[in-house]
Amino acid sequence: MNRITLSSILKGGPGAISEMSGRLARGEIALDGGGVESLAPEHLEFLLADIPTSWDIAELGEVIDATTLSPALGDQIIAWLDRRHGREPEISGTAAEPEPDGSRTAAKPEPDGSRKGAKAQSEQDAADLSDLAALREAARLPGLSDLAALREPTRLRDQLEDLVVRQLLGPWGGPEEVLDEATVRGRYLVGMLAPRASSGIPEEYDDGDLGGSDGEDGATDAPPPKATTAMLPSSIGMTFAVALEATALRVTVRWGQYARVEIAEDRFRRPDGSYHHPWKRTPVVVPLPALTLRHGKIAPQEISPAHPGVTLQGVIRKRLGEWIVTLFLVNGQEEPARNKDSAWVFQPELSVTAPDHAAIFRRRPLPGNQLDLEDQRTAMLYRHEVEFVVGHGVAVDATPAHDADGQRIPDSAIAVRTVVLPTYDVPQTTPPTPTDPGFARLADLTIDMAVLAAVPDGQFA
Repeated sequence: MNRITLSSILKGGPGAISEMSGRLARGEIALDGGGVESLAPEHLEFLLADIPTSWDIAELGEVIDATTLSPALGDQIIAWLDRRHGREPEISGTAAEPEPDGSRTAAKPEPDGSRKGAKAQSEQDAADLSDLAALREAARLPGLSDLAALREPTRLRDQLEDLVVRQLLGPWGGPEEVLDEATVRGRYLVGMLAPRASSGIPEEYDDGDLGGSDGEDGATDAPPPKATTAMLPSSIGMTFAVALEATALRVTVRWGQYARVEIAEDRFRRPDGSYHHPWKRTPVVVPLPALTLRHGKIAPQEISPAHPGVTLQGVIRKRLGEWIVTLFLVNGQEEPARNKDSAWVFQPELSVTAPDHAAIFRRRPLPGNQLDLEDQRTAMLYRHEVEFVVGHGVAVDATPAHDADGQRIPDSAIAVRTVVLPTYDVPQTTPPTPTDPGFARLADLTIDMAVLAAVPDGQFA
């Protein structure tokens, strides 16, 4: 985990602070708060904006070195967490007592001569950030009725995003959720890979075979519409470029496997006393052996003996001084006559890194000799907006590399992955302020449109 100093991040302004927030949330860096007495409220919000809503002191203490925090900065972080979780700040010690004239004196000393008050408690709270077990609270994500949460637009947006993703993609009830539904396919709308027998075009089906028993009770499902049958992918994939000096890749495959199980609870009890079988999710996470980079096809590789038919395959080519790698996750399982969803792959994901997590991923090469003048100008204008990976039947994302000061390296990445429901944070556009780097160079800038309209052609400088 890279160690980044907070003071170096602050020099980059709001944009750099917001970028570090995402890296903190992903656990990519450890933050050193040395040399920073406190943060402006807006900088604190930028720094903690991407922190997952379920995080509390324990989780935040894993990515922020509490021993480097000043008492004031530690107090700010504690107060921010209290606001997020809807907790009232606790102040221990003896409160200041009112004088006859209405003023208040300092807190009375304790028998041992010490003074305990809000400041002392804040210092203790900051020190205890590193004590993960003692300060972990039971309070988790508050509901939408929490007025404090509603006053934080960034947090409310994160909650809404999380709800949408869990509603459409899943798993709604957590990694090992239990679904009391007829089918898992009827519960979620995206992120499903069909087994081999279900991925053909409509003409390949006999209408009489489209129905059948899909539950343990023998109930017959209606045949799916032909338009739906035509949209059943059995694979997802991606293509990316890797530095030629790299020798291997580390591929991790994730998905959710659902199977019917018996759970002896009243909510699943039938009138006759027996229990019907709901769907239970089992998370599948398989780090595959290192994939050697050499020219040629990647033969279908079974991912897990427990799930025969789910394979990784692809092709590796050497072009323009880089490795061009294409990988596919393929669901080749046979669909059973009953409990069909047990052969489907839900919430699939492919992620790729170097074995040592080095920044080996490169900008996908552009056919420069085929670009016209307009394409070349566009490529120059967006030269820092780099495409590392392209998806096949799925969206993709990349984790950019950063230097020792936390600055993004525009043409390198440390990981690429598929994303069924992609998200993107559009940076806020704000006018420059005197505290921004380079603001002095704008002193002689002419922005009056009437003056600019009168400048002869070719005289702009």
